[in-house]
Amino acid sequence: MGERVEGGRVYKNLRWQGQTLQLVFNHEPGLLQVQVLSEQPLTDTEQQSLAPLAAHLAGLQQNTAAFAEQFSQHPELGPLVQSSPHLFVAQLMPFEALCWAIIGQLISVPAALTIRRRFILAGAHEFLGLHAFPDHQLPLTLGVEGLRHLGLPERKAKALLAVAKKIDRTPSFLPLPSTSASPHRLNERLQSVPGVGPWTAQYTLLRSYNHLGADLSGDAAVRRALGHLLNCERPSADTTRAWLQQFSPYQALAAAHLWQWEQIRSL
Repeated sequence: MGERVEGGRVYKNLRWQGQTLQLVFNHEPGLLQVQVLSEQPLTDTEQQSLAPLAAHLAGLQQNTAAFAEQFSQHPELGPLVQSSPHLFVAQLMPFEALCWAIIGQLISVPAALTIRRRFILAGAHEFLGLHAFPDHQLPLTLGVEGLRHLGLPERKAKALLAVAKKIDRTPSFLPLPSTSASPHRLNERLQSVPGVGPWTAQYTLLRSYNHLGADLSGDAAVRRALGHLLNCERPSADTTRAWLQQFSPYQALAAAHLWQWEQIRSL
């Protein structure tokens, strides 16, 4: 709905400065070409300012090569790294990542996808055949009752609305990923919002700020995968955190390999 892969190209729509853009990524060996299509003409300055954002969304700032070189021979994670040496964590715009974390926590993936689809359609930002994920204005427009009508429980609806109000009052509350925002400060800022806990904040840092040291030890899928990998009962969050620490500063990238491996195992 918001992305499409076709003929070796990736199409991604997003909201940026009040309008909808479509970014077309074309990956070739050693080269990334990005075309930006917009509802309104962009100035040269605006196009230049989009370059770091496009590079971020393409995952170019994740040092996957160094991670693979360092840990491909690890006794437990090594085989997973060798099978996917270029694995990276796909990046989203910050508000989209935070919404997905709030929507998807503690419910099934199909249910989360259904609510996410309703949320996107409610935004009505269609451009060139794809929908852009709405910006913070949508929760402000819908309110708690409107968000609940999309299928969100009241607690999650209130959390989304609280985040939207924070952004509306202070746009820098959730800055663009191309800025040099401190993960520690962002984590504290996010968790200051009622309904946003540690997992939601850390997931947002990973999915929108390339914070590969994010703590995903509380993630049920990561813990389940680690238990299967180590052939033991599902480890606790503390045990998982301690095990992931050996991959610092790439703990979240190690967790991503566990995520992927667990998904493949379940097919």
